[in-house]
Amino acid sequence: SGNRHMGSIPPLLGHLTLLETLRLARNRLSGPLASEIGNLGSLQFLDLSENGFDNGPIPIQFMNLSNLNGLELARTKLTGSIPNSIGRLENLSGLTLEGNSLMHAIPSEMGKLSQLKFLDLNTNLLTGAVPSEMGQLIRLTSLDITYNRLSGSLPSSLGGLYSIKSLLFRRNNLRGEIPLEICNLWDYALEELGQTSRLDICDYITFGGASCPTKECCRNCPDYL
Repeated sequence: SGNRHMGSIPPLLGHLTLLETLRLARNRLSGPLASEIGNLGSLQFLDLSENGFDNGPIPIQFMNLSNLNGLELARTKLTGSIPNSIGRLENLSGLTLEGNSLMHAIPSEMGKLSQLKFLDLNTNLLTGAVPSEMGQLIRLTSLDITYNRLSGSLPSSLGGLYSIKSLLFRRNNLRGEIPLEICNLWDYALEELGQTSRLDICDYITFGGASCPTKECCRNCPDYL
């Protein structure tokens, strides 16, 4: 990472089938994201963040990397949708797609990532509702979906994210009442996690146009109270 490598990723890289870690972040790589990386069946960690790749979708071949624990594609000029087949990466514990131009809905298949602890989708063009299936991510400690175009109400299923420490919604088009289940999660996090908690309910109200069902839920939100 950070070695200022230039040019495109050589297709021959796809022959290194025993490779477990590939870090090429913060270089000057260009051209398409090499779909041949999808042949690296032993790969556990892939980081291609902050390069100058051509605009294009997440290569569907990446969804073959069943041993992957970490996938970081921040600021890589991604366009198109998050593939529905993302649910096949069932060993994934960290997924970073922030700072791209990903569009359309967050796939419900994201809820199949049962090992996921960290999910960063901020600063994209994602639309539609937050899928209720995301409440199945019981190991999730950090969820950032800020700066998108998400709409509708937050699903009450997010109230089951008892491992969460950072839950960020701001700068979307969310509406409706904050589910009481999320309010209860806020109280639970304050009690169990103390100052490490960053449940961004105040920002949801301030920027999302939501209403709060109880003042107790939003007692720390000066813009609401």
